[in-house]
Amino acid sequence: MDSINDLLKKWSEGDEKAKNELVSRLYPELKKAANYQFAKEKFEHTMQATALVNEAYERLVAVEANWQGKTHFLNLSAKIMRNILVDFARSKQRQKRGGDMVRVTLMESSAHTDEDELDLMALDEALVILEKRDPVCASMIEQRVFAGMTNDQIAEAQSCSVATVERKIQFAKAWLFRQLNTEI
Repeated sequence: MDSINDLLKKWSEGDEKAKNELVSRLYPELKKAANYQFAKEKFEHTMQATALVNEAYERLVAVEANWQGKTHFLNLSAKIMRNILVDFARSKQRQKRGGDMVRVTLMESSAHTDEDELDLMALDEALVILEKRDPVCASMIEQRVFAGMTNDQIAEAQSCSVATVERKIQFAKAWLFRQLNTEI
């Protein structure tokens, strides 16, 4: 049985069988990330977790990338899910002025208040700025918020210590909080 990195390398070389095996092996992780995303929502969505993961799956298999490992794949997966949710929020907003905004939280706990929630489009704009300043921090926030990864999983994916992940996420949260509150 090939490792994830071996399958990614074969996929980069054009092996369709490797691509299909890889995606089928990682599909449960994508599904878990989508379920994580929607489990923390406080209101009904017309988009469901299955639709999110299926859309992400379709976009991922269409990618012709020189995969650099599982981290690269997971980062792109989180970014794709973020883009899908932002596109969905923009679409809903266009359909109805002031329509319901898709909201996400930076807090890990399920016991959070409305003050902890952020507008997804504002978060997306702030993440674009953070990516320019510190791509690793932005990537870690995407993995946490959009892929539902734990600090241990992020540390493994980023090949760094859990302490580094905790420090970078703490910085990113503080930076995003300031960024989002100054724009309001």
